[in-house]
Amino acid sequence: HYPRDAAALEEAHAAMQDRLQTLEPTGDDPLWVYRPLISGGYQGQRVRAVPSADDKVHLPLQRSQAFDLAGGPLLLGKPPYDKENLLPVPEQRIATVAKGDATAAFLSRCFGIQYSYTGFDDRSGADPQMLHSKGMLVVVPEQQWPAAFSDTDLACSKEDLKTLSCWTSGRDRGALPRDILSTGSLRLKDIVEPGRLGALPIDELRKRNMDTDGDDAFVYAGYPKLAALISRVMVDRQAQRGRQQSFKPPKTATPAIDTVSGHYQPGRLSEIMSLKRGQRITSAAATLASRFMAQPDALREAMARDMMFGTYDGIERELRNGLRELLEEQVRDPVVLATLRVQARDAIERAHLPEAREAAALLHAQLLALETGSAADSAAPALPEALAEAFPGLAKAYAAASGVQARIHAILDNYPVCRLSHAQFPDGQPGLVPGEPELTMRNLFTIAIKVGTDALKSDTGTALFAKIVEACERSERSFAERVRVPPYSRATARAMQDGRFDPEQTKLLLQRMPSMAAGVMEDALEALQQAGWIARSQPPAERLRAVQPQDIAAEAQALLGRARQMEPQVTDMLQRIAARHGGQLAGTQHQLKSYGSLQEKLKQRVALKKQTLEEAAAGVNDALRYSVVLEPQDFTTGLRATLAALDDQGHARVKLTNQFIDYPPVFKAINVTLRSPEGALWEIQFHTPETFALKERFHDLYKRAHALAVGGASRAEQRTLQAPALEAFKRVASPPGCEEIDNWQEEAVPALPSATPTPGAEQTAGIADPSSASGVFDTAASKQAALTPVLDTLAEGLGARLWGNVRYDAKQGRIEQVQQAPFQKSVASIKDKIRHHLRAGMTAEQAAQSVGDALRYALELPSEGFVIKVLAAQDALRRQGITCVNLKNYFTSGDGTYRGINASFTDAEGYAFEVQFHTAESFNAKAQTHLPYKRMQLAQSRLAKEQQKPQPDPVRQAKLTQEIAAHQKAMHEMTAKVRKPAGVERLGARA
Repeated sequence: HYPRDAAALEEAHAAMQDRLQTLEPTGDDPLWVYRPLISGGYQGQRVRAVPSADDKVHLPLQRSQAFDLAGGPLLLGKPPYDKENLLPVPEQRIATVAKGDATAAFLSRCFGIQYSYTGFDDRSGADPQMLHSKGMLVVVPEQQWPAAFSDTDLACSKEDLKTLSCWTSGRDRGALPRDILSTGSLRLKDIVEPGRLGALPIDELRKRNMDTDGDDAFVYAGYPKLAALISRVMVDRQAQRGRQQSFKPPKTATPAIDTVSGHYQPGRLSEIMSLKRGQRITSAAATLASRFMAQPDALREAMARDMMFGTYDGIERELRNGLRELLEEQVRDPVVLATLRVQARDAIERAHLPEAREAAALLHAQLLALETGSAADSAAPALPEALAEAFPGLAKAYAAASGVQARIHAILDNYPVCRLSHAQFPDGQPGLVPGEPELTMRNLFTIAIKVGTDALKSDTGTALFAKIVEACERSERSFAERVRVPPYSRATARAMQDGRFDPEQTKLLLQRMPSMAAGVMEDALEALQQAGWIARSQPPAERLRAVQPQDIAAEAQALLGRARQMEPQVTDMLQRIAARHGGQLAGTQHQLKSYGSLQEKLKQRVALKKQTLEEAAAGVNDALRYSVVLEPQDFTTGLRATLAALDDQGHARVKLTNQFIDYPPVFKAINVTLRSPEGALWEIQFHTPETFALKERFHDLYKRAHALAVGGASRAEQRTLQAPALEAFKRVASPPGCEEIDNWQEEAVPALPSATPTPGAEQTAGIADPSSASGVFDTAASKQAALTPVLDTLAEGLGARLWGNVRYDAKQGRIEQVQQAPFQKSVASIKDKIRHHLRAGMTAEQAAQSVGDALRYALELPSEGFVIKVLAAQDALRRQGITCVNLKNYFTSGDGTYRGINASFTDAEGYAFEVQFHTAESFNAKAQTHLPYKRMQLAQSRLAKEQQKPQPDPVRQAKLTQEIAAHQKAMHEMTAKVRKPAGVERLGARA
C-alpha cells in the first residue's frame, strides 16, 4: 500500500542485518527462509483486541518490551491488509507498565475469554425473546469487581448482541434495557492467557474495520522511518479521498416467514449459493488487489482507468434496456423518448472519465437526432479519438453503422453497462473517489473482499460483485506488460519448496515494482544471499559442464527416433483437421527438429531451467512440431476448433502459451503442447500469415539469443540482440478475440521416456502426489483436535511436559515450541516420506497409508522413575482405546545419533500416530541434533542421486560421504552426554 522511501528502506536494511544475527533453520520447516525473505527484518507482537475507554493503546508487559526499549510511534496492524490497515499511533498515546499505566498492569495478569452466548430474556413476557451474543470478556477478579455491579454476572457492550427474536426488520440496540435477566448457554470459544490482551481505542479499531469479538492485531515498535512514511502517505490520501463510508456491507437477515406472502421459507439455498460465491470473490479479489498494487505506477493508473469502465462508468442498465425496447417499437412513444433523452443527458454529468463523458454525449446526440416516428438520418458526429482508442470494437461498429438507429445499436452493443449503477446506489457509488481512479479501484477491491467474507451473514450482493471482479480480471489480462505474480506471495513459497526459485529473476521483477514491500524483499534477498542462506544462481555454462556430451547425444537421438516414427500419421491427421477449419500447415520442411537442434535444446534446458538431463529430455515437446497458419479474422475460432478435433482423436492438450499477450513481444504465436494417445509430446504453433513470416525472418536471431543465454549473458545483452524482432512484432496487431485465450498448463505432464532405460532406472524414485501429502496432513489436523487433549491430560497426570515440533535457539540455549501446526509433520516432510516408500516399490495409496508419524508427540519425563512412567502412560492410553503397536528403544539400540523411546500407537478407529518418550537430556539432544540430522539427510539424498547416474563423479561422491560422516560425528558427540534412565533395558523393542 505504501511507496518506496529511501529512509524507510535504510531502516528496513538495518532491521534485516539485525535479524540475520539470530537467523537459523527452524525444525523441519522447509520454508524457514521464506518468511524473512518476504518480510525482511520487521518483527512484531500479536495481541487480542479489546476496546479501551480512552484514546490510548494499552499494552501488557509481555507485549511492550520492544516499545519500552525503542519508544517512538507504534505501528498497529490488522490482517488481512486488503486496505491500509498498518497505521502508526503516536508515542504519547501508548500506555505501558513501564509508564506506570494501571490498565496495562491489569492486562498483564488477567485472563480473557472469547465467548458465545445463546439464551432468553426472562423478563420479556410469557413467550420470552431469544437472543444471541458474542465477543470478548475480561475475567475480573472478585475483589476488583465494581460494587455498583455487584448483582451483575456478565457486563458487555450492547454491540455484542447480534440477534434478538423480536428484531424482524433490523437491529434496534438503542431500545434494549440496561440490564437483562437471562437464562442461557455460555460457550467458551477460546481462552486468552495473561499478557495477550491489548486494549485499543475505538477510533483505531474503526480505521482498520476491526471488531472485538476475537480479532487479533499486530504491534511493531522501533520503526520510526516507516511510521513517518505511512503518516505522510495517509495524510495525502485522506485529503484525496475525503470523507468515506464504511467498507463493511450492512447486515441483513432473511426471515423464515416471507413478509409478503406470509409463507414459511424452509430452504436456505440462496444463502448457501451466496456463501459459495462469497468464498470465490474473497479469494479472487484479494489476489487481484495484491497484483494491482504490485504494478508500476503508470501501469497501475492505466489499469485503474480501464477497470472504471463497466464498474463506475458505462450506460445505465435502465437506459440501455429502455432504448432497446424503444427501437423495436413500430411506433415510438414520444413521452418515453423524451424520458430516455433526459436520462442520457443526466448520464453526461454523472460520467467520471473523459472518454465516458464523450460516450454519454455521443449517445445523447444520437437520441436528439432520432425523430419521433421517423427513421430519418442525420450527419453522424465523429467518434472522439480517445474513445475510439479505448474501445476499438465500438469504433469499428460505429463506422460501419448507417443511420441513427444503427449507430445507437453500435453504442449499446459495444460500450459497457455500468454495474454499480446510480439507480441502485442513489447515495453514491460505493468506493468511488471522484477524479482518482487508482484510489477508487483500491476501495473497490476492499469492498469486494468484505462482500465475500460477510456473505454468510448478510445479503451482500455477491452475484453483482462476482461479475465486477471477473470484469476487472479481464481488464487486467489485457495489459501484456503487467506483473503477473508478486514475488512476496505464496507462489514464491511453492517455488522455493519445489526448488524452482530463481533469485536473479526475482530481483529483476522486484526492481520494476514501486512498493515498500518490493523494496524490503529486494534488500532481504540480497542480505540472505550474502549470508549464504539463499544460493546465488550458478552460471548456466557451469551447470552444463556437469552433464556428459555423449549422454546428451544419446537422448537427442532417442527423441529424434520417436518423432520420426510419429510424423507420418500426425502430419496426415493435422493437415486434414487444419484445412477443415481454414488453416494450413507451413514450414513443413522443419517439422522434425534436427539432431543438432535437439542437442542444443537439451543443453538449454539443463543450463537455463536447472533440470537434470532426464528431466530435460522428458520435457522436450517439439522434436515433432508444426506451424498452423490461420487468417486473423478466423484465428481464434479456427484454433479452438482444431484443438477440439485433436482432442477427439486422443491428442490431449498439456500446455498452452499465448505469446500474443506477452510483453515485450519478441515473438507472437500461440504454442500448444499435446500428448499423443501413446504418451509422447509434440507441439503446434498457431500463426497468422504475418507472424509466421516474422518467425522465419528472425529464426537465426533467436538461435543466437539462446546461445547468449546459455553462455550466461545478461538480460540486457539478450534484449539488445532481440531488438529488431521486438520492434517488428510490436507493429503486429493481435487477432480478434485472441486476448481471451488464457495460458494453461496441466498439473503434471507424464511423457514417454526418450531413451532405453539405463541399468537401475526402473528403480527411479516415484513422484509424490502433492494432493496425497496434503490429504495425510489434513487427516492429522483433524485427528489432533481429539488426541491432543488426551495427551495433555496424560502429561499433567505424569508430571511430564508435552512437546510437538520444536526449534533450538542456540543463542539463548533454549528449546521453543513451534506454534503453527505444532504436532503435525509438515507437508514437505510427508512428501519426502511418501517418496521413500514409493522407491521401495509401494503403490501411491500404500505409501500414503504408511506415513505413521504425520501426527507426533513428545513427552519429556523426569529421569527418576522414567520406565515406570512410560509403562503407566501406555496403560492410561490403552484405557482410552489407544493401543501401542510398535516400540523402539533407542537408549539401548540404534547408531548412537539419537536417544529416546519411539512408540507407535493407533486410536480406536485405527489411526496411527507417534509418541516419543524422553528425559530432559535426551530431548535437549534431539532438539540440538535436528539441524545436522536434516543436513545429513540432504547430503544422503544428493549422494544417492549421484550414485544413480550412468557415470557418477567420484570427487563429488567422496565430498558428500565426508559431509555425511561429519554430521554423524557431530550428532554422536551431542548424544554421548545423554545418560540412560535406570532400568530402561526393560523397555525392549517390540512390534
